[in-house]
Amino acid sequence: MRKQGKVVIILLTLGVAVMGAATASGAAKSGTVQLPKDMTIDLGFSLTGTGNPAVLPRGGYNLEHWTLRRTDEQGTMWTCGGSPPSGKKVLRIVQDQETQLPVGEPLVATLTATRCGSEYTFTHDLQGRLGEAIRIDKNGERVPPKVRIKNADGSYDQSLTFGFT
Repeated sequence: MRKQGKVVIILLTLGVAVMGAATASGAAKSGTVQLPKDMTIDLGFSLTGTGNPAVLPRGGYNLEHWTLRRTDEQGTMWTCGGSPPSGKKVLRIVQDQETQLPVGEPLVATLTATRCGSEYTFTHDLQGRLGEAIRIDKNGERVPPKVRIKNADGSYDQSLTFGFT
């Protein structure tokens, strides 16, 4: 099933997990990853951003899901998230280094118009940085994207709402 959404304001909630693998000498074989305060990622355990780097044992991690949560000026809670292809180790923690998180903004919205005779069909797709489908919710409810079609002289001006399939 294709997930669709409207790009507006996006947030992630992240939980901080601090883990270390001890070596024989007692030194930790770990690295860090910086997560935005509004982001949460699921690596088989939940990790939430606090503003400080999260410490993880070195190695590759399968990112199962990520979520961003933000509140706009009107108090509306916007949530967006996605799941990369399964089995893809998208997070590699290197000892004594900070790893960049490969998810989150920017998101890419694509609108495709297909003409068949005198009719047009529009398809909307919203993807994250890893090519994952993105879902956006407004106050806990899914938000259908809209498209506005206006001709040059302004005699046609319509705003249409997409449906979900």
